[in-house]
Amino acid sequence: MEEEKLKILVVDDEMPVRQELAAFPWERVDCVLVGEAKNGKEALQLCAELHPDIIISDIEMPVMGGLEFTAALHKLYPNIQMIILTGHENFDYVKTALRLHVLDYIVKFEMSEATVSEVIQRARRKLEENGVLQRSVYARQRRSIVKCLVKLLDADDLESTDMQEAEKNLQQLNLLPCGGEGCCFLVTFVPEEYQAAISQEITGYLDGHDRIANWCMLRTGIYVVRMKGESWTSSRGKFLALSDEIMELVMPLLEIRRPFVVHYEGVHTIKRFVSCLREIPVWFDNYFYASHKQIFEGDRLFHTAAADEETNKELEHIFALLGYENKRFKALFVEYTARRHIDTTELKRYGINWMEGYLRRNNKEGNTYLYEEVNEAMDVEELADCLCQVCMYEAKYREEIAQAISIIRREYPERLVLKDVSERVGLSAQYFSRVFREETGKTFSDYLIQIRIEQAQELLRQGRFKVYEIAEMVGIPNYRYFSTLFKKIAGYTPKQGRKGQKDE
Repeated sequence: MEEEKLKILVVDDEMPVRQELAAFPWERVDCVLVGEAKNGKEALQLCAELHPDIIISDIEMPVMGGLEFTAALHKLYPNIQMIILTGHENFDYVKTALRLHVLDYIVKFEMSEATVSEVIQRARRKLEENGVLQRSVYARQRRSIVKCLVKLLDADDLESTDMQEAEKNLQQLNLLPCGGEGCCFLVTFVPEEYQAAISQEITGYLDGHDRIANWCMLRTGIYVVRMKGESWTSSRGKFLALSDEIMELVMPLLEIRRPFVVHYEGVHTIKRFVSCLREIPVWFDNYFYASHKQIFEGDRLFHTAAADEETNKELEHIFALLGYENKRFKALFVEYTARRHIDTTELKRYGINWMEGYLRRNNKEGNTYLYEEVNEAMDVEELADCLCQVCMYEAKYREEIAQAISIIRREYPERLVLKDVSERVGLSAQYFSRVFREETGKTFSDYLIQIRIEQAQELLRQGRFKVYEIAEMVGIPNYRYFSTLFKKIAGYTPKQGRKGQKDE
């Protein structure tokens, strides 16, 4: 197999040195030069964009020198191999650098193709030992799978090169099982605005999981996962634990729903694999009526049915309870719709039509959030709560929301979870979530993040703390996730805010 090309980033404030390394025949050592930087600060920014495998950096540079850069790099990107350039004869800096996890050094005036090649080979061996190169191969295969599946899911004829390419990579990743363990799809709920950051956390977690043989994210939030040497009977419990672990991983960052698993037997070919993926809408329909379940069996999935005349009459009878006996309405609504498995789109449309009529009859104005929440409801109980909320438009819930906001502003550095806060103010989680958004214009998670970033901005202005210290102080200890959220909300990076360079 052809060796994986390593990505090289060169960091030096002297242009002649950068030019010399840019002219190096990197292809001869199976490498590619992906970028250049003039100092450590600039290099750290490029690392997030270019994901280099090896960095060749000078020690003495302005803004952020090599030693400071090396320490920061190891903390943020411990798998990147660092090679330093030095012109110092006493090598005091070199000794310090080697203690800071630098792989090797090159003396500038002794730099040649042979010396560079030798140290690059050392870096390659180190990356192989750490499994980084294998993960890079997996990443390339996963990208190929997703690219092919995008075409295959919409194609009528699966006899194509895309099918062959996808099947080959799925087999190499050991994701088309040949035994009796079946094929398992993990479904996570990632809000669109946080997809990049949360998906990165989840995929990094899956990569390091000691019981997972391999995985591939097929589309946002949906993964095919294979446990190591496990039959489905024995791995079932492992998937339940995996769901809990992902919740524990993500909950400190964002409020999400519990992931669920869909398991299919006999998925040995790409045709069968694609046919499973074509049932993704069915997965969510099944979850809509049974969100308490964490595992769904593919051969037991049901298809929703269009509402007939009898169904509409029964719904009309149940909806007549709204505004008078909301608790009874919810119980009957959940039980009847789950038993009949009514098409979810039709059911939501019925709910919106009822809402419009109710508001019109009671001379009340509609609210776009109510209609949005109906369409976005992920399970039947949420839909029932949203419909009940229309009838409680004038209920005295402002005191509870004000109490929740006070809790957030007092305890934002702590681990605040919607369910816990809702219990403290005496509301159910589903109802609290909707009322909170109605009152504040933001979801609970968005409001909490907003408060944390506002506090971080104030701490940055004081100039007394390092950025990673501030991240911990405001309750977002993950440095990269904190930086992503900060720039998204504040419009500038934390380091720019610390130095008053917001417009740079």
